[in-house]
Amino acid sequence: MCVAIPEGPGAGQQHILNLKGLIDSALDIYSFMRSSLSGVPVLNISGEFSVHWESLLQDDDFVRFWLQVRLTPLLSSISQNFLTCLSNSNFSCSTYSTMVQELSQHFSGLDPERQKWIYSFFMYPFLSRNSSAGCVDPGLSSEDWLVKNFGSFSVLARIRDFTSINLFFNGLEVLHLLSPQQKAELILNPELANLDNDSLSVVLDSLLTSVMTPNGSFTSPPNGSVWLPPIYPPSIQDPVTQVMNDFMTAFKPVGSFVREFVSLTHQPDLSSMSRATFVQAMLNWTLAELAAPYKQNGSDDVATFDPTDVNAWFSHVVAPILRRFLPGEIPSDITEVFHTLFYIETGGNSNDQDLCKISLEEPECAVNNMMQHIAKILHCAASTNLTLTSETLDSLALQLTTSLNTLLNQLAMTNFSAPDSPFIHILDRLHDLSPYNLQDQQFISMWFQIKLKPRLSTLTPDYLICLSAKPFSCQTYQILVREMSNNMFLMSETGPFLVFYYFITPFLNGQFITDACMMNSSSEWIRMNLAGFSAWATLRDLYLLNRDFNALDALDALTPRQTAELIVENFPHLPEKKQVIDIVFDYLLEAPAQRNLPEVLFNLTVLVGQERLECSYIQQIVQRLYSAVIPMEMKQIIQVAIDNLGLAAPPESVICAGVNSTGLLAQMNISCETSVEELACSQMTGLTADGLAKLLNCSLSNNVTYSKEIWKLLLTKAVGVLTQALNIFSSSTVLPIRSVSASNILDVIVDVRLGQLTPDSYYSIDFIKYLFGHELRPFLPSASRDLLYCISSKNFSCQSYQLIVMEFSDLIHFLDKAEKLRVLKDFILPFLTKNSTDPVCVSSTNGSAEWLLKNFGPFAEFLNIRQLITLNPHFDPLLALPYLTPLQTAELIVEDLPTLPDKESTINSVFNFLLQPPWQHRLPEVLQNMLTLLKENLMNCSSYTVISRRLFWALALVSQDSEPEIFHLAAQLEQLAPRCTSTYHRFSPMSCLNVHVFKIKSVQTPQRVVQSMLESQICEGVSRPSSEELLKELRNGSCVFGLEEYACSQLDGFTSEDLASLLHCSLYNNVIYPNAVWKLLFMKEDNILDQALLIFSNTAGNQSLPIRGAAVSNVLDEIGEVRLEQFTPDQWNETTFISRFFRENLRPYLSSASRNFLSCLASKDLSCRTFQDILQEFSSESIYMDAVNHEREKVLSFFILPFLHRNTTDPGCVSSTNDSVEWLLRNFGPFAEFLSLKDLISLNPHFNPVLALPYLTPLQTAELMVLDVPGIPNDYAINSVFNFLVESPGARRLSDVLSSLSYLSHMVMSTCLVTFCFRCYLHSQVTIPCTSYELISEVQTLITAGGSAESWCRISLQNYSCANLARLSEFQLSTLLQCQLTSNEVYSKEVWKLFFSKVSSVLDNALVLLFRKTVSVNGPNAPVVLEVLAELKLGQFTPDQWASGEVVSTWLKDHLAPLLPSVSGIFLYCLSSNNLTCQSYQSILAVFIDEFSAMDGAGRELVLKYFIEPVLTSNSTGGCISYNSTEWLLSNFGLFSQLVSLKQLININRNFNPLLVLPYLTPPQTAELMLEDLTGLPDKITIINRVFDFLLQPSWQYRLPEVLQQLSVLAGKLEDILASSPGELEPAIWASMYDLTPKAPAGCPLFPVNNQCPASPFNVTAVCHGNHSIIKQQYVGNGTLTVPCDLPISEYACAMSLNISSAELVCILENTLKNDSSFDTVEAWKLFLTRVSNQLDSALIKLSSQATWNSTAQASKFLDAVLELRLDRFTADELLNNSFISLWFGGLLRPVLPSASATFLSCMSSRNFSCQTFQTM
Repeated sequence: MCVAIPEGPGAGQQHILNLKGLIDSALDIYSFMRSSLSGVPVLNISGEFSVHWESLLQDDDFVRFWLQVRLTPLLSSISQNFLTCLSNSNFSCSTYSTMVQELSQHFSGLDPERQKWIYSFFMYPFLSRNSSAGCVDPGLSSEDWLVKNFGSFSVLARIRDFTSINLFFNGLEVLHLLSPQQKAELILNPELANLDNDSLSVVLDSLLTSVMTPNGSFTSPPNGSVWLPPIYPPSIQDPVTQVMNDFMTAFKPVGSFVREFVSLTHQPDLSSMSRATFVQAMLNWTLAELAAPYKQNGSDDVATFDPTDVNAWFSHVVAPILRRFLPGEIPSDITEVFHTLFYIETGGNSNDQDLCKISLEEPECAVNNMMQHIAKILHCAASTNLTLTSETLDSLALQLTTSLNTLLNQLAMTNFSAPDSPFIHILDRLHDLSPYNLQDQQFISMWFQIKLKPRLSTLTPDYLICLSAKPFSCQTYQILVREMSNNMFLMSETGPFLVFYYFITPFLNGQFITDACMMNSSSEWIRMNLAGFSAWATLRDLYLLNRDFNALDALDALTPRQTAELIVENFPHLPEKKQVIDIVFDYLLEAPAQRNLPEVLFNLTVLVGQERLECSYIQQIVQRLYSAVIPMEMKQIIQVAIDNLGLAAPPESVICAGVNSTGLLAQMNISCETSVEELACSQMTGLTADGLAKLLNCSLSNNVTYSKEIWKLLLTKAVGVLTQALNIFSSSTVLPIRSVSASNILDVIVDVRLGQLTPDSYYSIDFIKYLFGHELRPFLPSASRDLLYCISSKNFSCQSYQLIVMEFSDLIHFLDKAEKLRVLKDFILPFLTKNSTDPVCVSSTNGSAEWLLKNFGPFAEFLNIRQLITLNPHFDPLLALPYLTPLQTAELIVEDLPTLPDKESTINSVFNFLLQPPWQHRLPEVLQNMLTLLKENLMNCSSYTVISRRLFWALALVSQDSEPEIFHLAAQLEQLAPRCTSTYHRFSPMSCLNVHVFKIKSVQTPQRVVQSMLESQICEGVSRPSSEELLKELRNGSCVFGLEEYACSQLDGFTSEDLASLLHCSLYNNVIYPNAVWKLLFMKEDNILDQALLIFSNTAGNQSLPIRGAAVSNVLDEIGEVRLEQFTPDQWNETTFISRFFRENLRPYLSSASRNFLSCLASKDLSCRTFQDILQEFSSESIYMDAVNHEREKVLSFFILPFLHRNTTDPGCVSSTNDSVEWLLRNFGPFAEFLSLKDLISLNPHFNPVLALPYLTPLQTAELMVLDVPGIPNDYAINSVFNFLVESPGARRLSDVLSSLSYLSHMVMSTCLVTFCFRCYLHSQVTIPCTSYELISEVQTLITAGGSAESWCRISLQNYSCANLARLSEFQLSTLLQCQLTSNEVYSKEVWKLFFSKVSSVLDNALVLLFRKTVSVNGPNAPVVLEVLAELKLGQFTPDQWASGEVVSTWLKDHLAPLLPSVSGIFLYCLSSNNLTCQSYQSILAVFIDEFSAMDGAGRELVLKYFIEPVLTSNSTGGCISYNSTEWLLSNFGLFSQLVSLKQLININRNFNPLLVLPYLTPPQTAELMLEDLTGLPDKITIINRVFDFLLQPSWQYRLPEVLQQLSVLAGKLEDILASSPGELEPAIWASMYDLTPKAPAGCPLFPVNNQCPASPFNVTAVCHGNHSIIKQQYVGNGTLTVPCDLPISEYACAMSLNISSAELVCILENTLKNDSSFDTVEAWKLFLTRVSNQLDSALIKLSSQATWNSTAQASKFLDAVLELRLDRFTADELLNNSFISLWFGGLLRPVLPSASATFLSCMSSRNFSCQTFQTM
């Protein structure tokens, strides 16, 4: 070919590049010919130039043609980089001018940003180059030069640009061509054009003319008027020379400049100011200073001038200059011009962001290739006499494409979509397409093949959105959709989705209004406009895209999912749902396989579970499926679908069948008695977030389990308040919850909450953190397997997933091992393995350690290292050693794992880590795991050698208590080591170890071995002076020798005094030596160490300053290893020994104890006494502990708390102390200040902080007031604290307590109650502010002269409190109290207290008068009044009066009875805290019992909680035990007993027998009596019979329905008894069950309902009616005669008493079952077998041993009765147990199976047998 592209083999990469360029160019020329030059001969321009690059740049004709063909279509998207390349091309000034002319023609069509780019990145750089010399021609005028070289783009230039390029440029000459901004620039920079005053006036006139309207007025600003500061008039004389003089004058002192410059540097972030802005700011200051003389008051303004503010700049810089020429107001348009100039100067509104950039250039700047390709096409056309028309170019392009495909087939390694492919930017030419091209079907088809198809694998949303915005015709759009659909296989996994949502949907939405692209049918519309991409649309999407769409007309084009949506959802223009279902299934069932019936049913099942299709429609679908003729291979699939549809959540009508919800419709009053079922089935119009939170709390606290369907119905209805309710619930829940109920609720919450989320929500870190870290946190330990897997399937980002892992990790202590494994297997691993955007979340973490922690947390312990590496091949376990378990660390040593270095390096890395002090404690456990692994894995000899060597050196570094364990492990390792042949080693690896270290001889102890190793490590190269030299210097007080020299020398004559001196040298000079040096020295001088420590301790005690620091810490560590490790267990428990050693030998070192020393000490087997002795020594040194290094906190964290937590003999060392104060002081000492009160109580639940107030910190004291302390009511705690504080506010740090209280109030709770008490105690004596002295005067008049009730009520209580009430009568006071107590105006406790104190003399009588005429007082003041009266009056009673109770109870009844229904917890606690006897308690309780009916539920609970329970559980009353249960219950609880469970009553009084108080029990308590296992009661059957005997008495029968309602779970309980132990209890249980059945209310089935297994009636009356057989009585139950075996079954069933043996039952069955008589009914058999059910199993065993088969009517009825008594009781597990089923059907029932009835067989078919048990049957 002319273009020299080979077609045969051997084509190379360069040919592909050339061919690609030629195809581009041919397509460009084709487009150009079809649109603008069709029919015009262009060959005449092709012979005039050479194809050589340099010549092309000089040819005006070619450059013009190239611009029209290639560049012009790209102008709207041309990039900065390409323009820069263009500016660097060697155009001549002539061809450059040609380009300027062509570009100017398109100036108005370009966006402002592109206009600026063409000027800034092409024109200005080109003209500024030295080679072009600005294209300045001295013969041309400034105007000609400007037009020729800038064209329309001249308005974008700066005046200084013109003058810098062309020194001859004259601004005045081209004034008419300049923009207003350029003229303004001339005014502000007159030096650019050598302007004087006159010429400046000319410029200003021109500027004014350019912004004036034709009628001579100024145009108004576009955005309204601009605010201008006051403008100062110019001075009278104003020549240019004067300006220069003013400049010099202004800058002589330079102070102003310096001041302004410094103020600039004080800006918050100077770096944020661009360089241009900074320079302009400096220039603005200069101009402002120059303009200062033209202001009246310049100095003040300059001082506040902000040069970066446009208004400030205009008023300080521009306005003074304009004032010289424009007296009067400055026109707003002139203001706008200068504002624009300001932004040009500072770059304030520049925006270089290219929002829709389509990069044109290749990896290199390839302008030359672009030109040469076009030239080559034209040249070939000319040289071959080819007529250059669009048709020939069409053929040429297709031919070139064919060649290109041939080349690509040869070059198999070339990838169109690879990032380095030359075709990667082929789509960047989108903007080449002209509107004509976009309508040309043939062109678009070819354009797709050449340009779009190669890039299908890398489509982006931005590109597709741009593509959808192009004005394609419907035909060309459909061509693109069809071609992309046909080539969908080339796209990425998300490609089709992107095409649908970012190309198809926007384009069709654009056609929606005009109804364009509509087809004859909906089916055709889908195929033409969506093609294969319709699969990514929902049916609702289709309706939104086509207003006339009809899904029933497009069934053949819908996907299975869309067809299912058509059935479930509602859409416009469709018939009723029933008809839609019929039409759809008519279509599907014509060809079930071809029309994807199984897929439709699968999607239908999923949608029905989500959308809640009405029950009638589900029934219609199931009916259609049952009646359909379906291929055999599909029947199983259809049956599964039918089952799943049945399992879909039932509609509300089904869920709520039989549930009474009418009571909740009127008012949504939530309490713990509220039924979740009833609430879910009600309208729920008034349910609040608080109510829902309370309901959740009650349900979970009581562990009442409701089905998921109920919770789903409830929470779906309450979805509007669900988020707030979860927030309230989670905020009030301290500990996470674990229960089946919590699991069900969590499943539903996640279902509802995640169902509300948008895809973006899964990526929102804050949302996920709030959802899982707050709302769901209490429930997470109860997460089910289904829930975890559901969460793992969501499209979370890695960051969101890692947050969820973190939340589960925080709760790991609440999970057992199985639950931890569940989190790993059902959440973590599924998510990590499916995540495609960031596989296993590697790229979202930094390093292996972070990857392990963030993605697995503590759950990583259940994976081995190989699994972790398989998941993440980049995981390096050696970088994550601190986070590996000992087993995982051992795997690194033993196993050959991929990606790790050689085995020796790995082993050394592991041991290097394990021998670091913080990790040494892990070494024994790692070694133990290593031994376990070596038993199953082989390891070569060299690895054993490395391990043995590292173990040898480890002995020198580990503590002495670890040494024996290492020796032991090493011996075990020797047994496992292989014996190496001489090829590898002379000895086995462990033999070498045995010889040198591990085969310990009697002459060489482990300590001696360690000492030898230490010497070999430390002493190499250390000088060893003689003993004489060392001792001489030391005894002379010299410290010249270092510790190493002493440790490594032979110290003959070294005494304990010398060692003490050596300690003094090091520690008082704070010389730090390695621990190993001290260890070697102490081991060598072990015999004198104790005495030396004692001497040094005495010396240090006489010093004025204590010793401390790292040197002291190191010494103490080694004393611990060398000496403390030698203590025996007995010594650690000997208080005298331990106390003396720590006090006399170690005290100087204790203030510097290290973490390791403290941890080691805490691990010793101390007694509480020795622990407390050691703590006492630490306490005495605590004042010397460094606060900066948190030394005291270390003692607490690493010694005190670890010991107290792990001590099992006396947890918390509680029993070894007498009271709370002693416990606090002896176990914590001064270190208690670092613990919270909550921590103290967790260690000692019996700790009473009220008793220890003097020893609490202010923060702990504040905590006592805001936390709920077990056993201490909040109000009592607060009162106690303030009583304590106000005794001595300064000494007891009241202000500090209040500060702590303020701090805690933001984190724990509202301090309302605390604030109340604070006022009570600190402000009780403060005078109440009196609001009106006139009213006070009126009070005095009322008291003197009297008045009506209305007049007494008109004045507020506060004014009464301020008045003199000495003459107030008791009658007047009662009148006053009557209106004040019933008023809604609330008064503070202080007001009431002041008021009552003033009327105390008549108060009692007034109360008596008041309450004689008032039944009850329920106003808001009542609780406060009771508390004040308690404070004023209860203290007046003597101990004797409290003990008798008569006086107190009488006073309460006569004075306070109407107030008592409003009683508060404080008042009740005041009562109960007095020294009450049983007599006084009961008399006071009687007063409250009288007011029981007037109290609400909360008030009754308060009486129980703060009065009854505290008194009865106190030691002084002992529960007021009485052996008469009725008397005890009535005397000590009265009506309040109904609030207490029987279990609580029995806990208080072990002698209490509820069977004796049945008339006084509530229905719930009666049900509890039958259901619960309560101590001290007879067997369950006796209890049940006693209860029912009572309930069936006429006077108590009215209670029976209510009790039965409470017994809705009783059947399950009895079922459990029957299943677990059918024996002697069985007949009675059956009888009770059957007796209950007819009495149970509607909707309360006591037996499982199974329509295929109907239960036969159990009616003794019906069976025995008319049966008067007396003969049976002489046999049955006689005990002396043998029972005859041939009587009818009804005779036995109706016997008054029936006491037969197993053998007698066998005899009866043998005689009856062989009889074919149908005389006996199933009901008779059922009654009979129920009465002998305890003998039935043994009788069946004996009967089955006989080889008799019974196929009779009697046998059939017998089998039906056994079905109900036995087979219906089989559990789910038993139905799957093959041995169990074989026993029954192959053994016990085998003789009667031939008589099985249809009912029996049908019932059996409904059971959930496994295939195996079914086959056994």
